Amino acid sequence: MDEKYVITLNPQEVVKWCRERKKELGLSNAAIAEKTAVPIGTIDRVFSGNYSEFKYSSIQPVIAFLIGIQKDILVQAA
Repeated sequence: MDEKYVITLNPQEVVKWCRERKKELGLSNAAIAEKTAVPIGTIDRVFSGNYSEFKYSSIQPVIAFLIGIQKDILVQAA
């Protein structure tokens, strides 16, 4: 299988990667919502498997968290 960087994946592949990584880490949707400050409703929709249309900005904190990047690294001071 060819390796791909997460940022090069299409929306369906991103969701699949997130679900696989969540399972590897043994995380719940609630834990991800708490750590990323993304609303639980958004987290639930993304991980439901029936949701492939999303704004990248909505799921970016989730991807970063699942990779292991701290939120304060992503947020740039205005």
